[in-house]
Amino acid sequence: MPIYALLLAAVAGGGAGVVVRRWLVRGSWRLPEEQPSRSSSPTARPSRSSSREALAERRIETTRTGALPRLAWEPVALAILWPGLLAVAGRVDHPWAWPALAVLSAAGVALTSIDLAVHRLPDIFTLGSVPVVGALLAFASWREGDWQGWVTAAWAAGVALMVLLVLGLGGMGLGDVKLGVLLAGALGWFGVTVALVGLLLGFVLGGLWAGVLLLTGRASRSTRFAYGPWMLLGALAALLTMPG
Repeated sequence: MPIYALLLAAVAGGGAGVVVRRWLVRGSWRLPEEQPSRSSSPTARPSRSSSREALAERRIETTRTGALPRLAWEPVALAILWPGLLAVAGRVDHPWAWPALAVLSAAGVALTSIDLAVHRLPDIFTLGSVPVVGALLAFASWREGDWQGWVTAAWAAGVALMVLLVLGLGGMGLGDVKLGVLLAGALGWFGVTVALVGLLLGFVLGGLWAGVLLLTGRASRSTRFAYGPWMLLGALAALLTMPG
């Protein structure tokens, strides 16, 4: 992959990350109960007369309303992900799949920030990304003159939907189910093995993190935690390690 293409992808990724960050800060994705009050804003400073109880209440309110982290990590993440995914697409000889991966990674970064903040995966990114990524993968299949990958992607997404819906009945969030379908379809374009590895890695990583939280007393069996980032990390690992 030419170095100039990677540099352009890094610059474009950083720009896309800035757009994502500004959209997240604007907060139009929040539900009414997730709107932070002034006192719960992460930038608000307590007055000198504030008691420990008041500070504790503010921390609880900030957690409930899901304040975004002060560090704007999204531009840095996409500035790294976009050239990295471009290099991977070139290595496996599927360069036309990069636009789909770019959209998927941008949605993934936004979903990670939102899930960490309020433990929710909005449909605008999970369901909304499905037709966009699907269309871009169809374009890649058309450019490469081979539709087997797109057929496999559709098949993988359908199977994932049925399996994850069953898991959802056992307590898995519907947002996680929708994200799993999106990831299964995107990864399935590169092969059934890639999809299986990506989804399984997400389950393993999420399960390990849940175990850590339980063992350290930071969560109970009924505690909700952000599972989406681990699913996305598993998918990323599968993409980065798939054979050429």
